[in-house]
Amino acid sequence: MLEHALPSEKRDNMSEQGINPMPLFRAMRNQWLVEGEPTPFNYIHKLLNYGYIIGKDTKTRSRIRWSADSKRIYLDGKGFEIKKWKKFVQDMLDMAEDMMRKHLLFDSQIPVANLNIIDNPDKSHAGHYFVLDEDDAFTKHRESMLKRLLESDKWTDMIENTGDGLHFLQAGIDEYQMWDEKFREVLCVLFLLTCGRSGRGTEMTSLLYMNTMEMERNILLEDGQFMVVSEYHKSMAMMDDLKVYLIICF
Repeated sequence: MLEHALPSEKRDNMSEQGINPMPLFRAMRNQWLVEGEPTPFNYIHKLLNYGYIIGKDTKTRSRIRWSADSKRIYLDGKGFEIKKWKKFVQDMLDMAEDMMRKHLLFDSQIPVANLNIIDNPDKSHAGHYFVLDEDDAFTKHRESMLKRLLESDKWTDMIENTGDGLHFLQAGIDEYQMWDEKFREVLCVLFLLTCGRSGRGTEMTSLLYMNTMEMERNILLEDGQFMVVSEYHKSMAMMDDLKVYLIICF
């Protein structure tokens, strides 16, 4: 189709003559590479959609099976003990809590947080998330973090007192960002391990805790539980089906 619309031997001359090739290609594309018209492309695309739907609804032999005593699970012939799997998930959770407590909140224990908060999902304006509902929220939380830092043994690693005031040390900032990145990685793994369904890479890395001009946040708080809502359009592109939402509560 591209060669027919823009023959190779004519492309160089187009630039010399100041011809924009895009309208020429779009004229061909709008006539032939569209759905809902009696064209070969439309026929093949609908046939592929039909094949995907048939394949999706066809039942095959399960790749997962349980042992006779229900203590082991097998995936593609490789097995593991459920007891050890549960311990692995708990160890990951303990690791995340330890990182947050020691390296991110500078505290001897994780502060108690009241999650009985009304998080209104209908507030869709850019820059909103529930923490900012409080007046002067950023200033208050900055003061709280600096107080934690002052009471910990990390103060001298991150702050220096010069003649013109207090300044953050770049080495301390780099170390904090390193632990922040590690914590996010472990948290992402916990999402995937506990949600009951694997999240896709693009959808997991595009999660938002704050509304933007382009889209609304994916992390919500309801009834004392955080929910991570991911979405993707692959099913729309392949089967002309509505987009799928995956909701993770933890």
